[in-house]
Amino acid sequence: MVDDQAPTVERLLSRMDRGVARSLDGVLEGRELSVDEGEVLFQTHERELQALCLVADELRRQAVGDVVTYVVNRNINFTNVCYTGCRFCAFAQREVDPESYTLRLEEVA
Repeated sequence: MVDDQAPTVERLLSRMDRGVARSLDGVLEGRELSVDEGEVLFQTHERELQALCLVADELRRQAVGDVVTYVVNRNINFTNVCYTGCRFCAFAQREVDPESYTLRLEEVA
């Protein structure tokens, strides 16, 4: 069911700041944004922000469709020993600390 009250890009573009509307319209036509246009879009609110989100969603749809995928990514921390010694992160240990570890290659594999 289509909601007739749902905002469309065209409806929003017709009722907003012309500079923002031109930028979004250009993007939909395949034109790359200038740095100045990008900075303006970063500051959008209300109607302009809603249009920006709709345009971004449309560009995503054109690029990849509506199929959702994911990637399983594994980060194996083979050691928690830090040789920098800044003590910035709570994870890092010195080699002499009782909580330190370094996995053998067989354990990583």
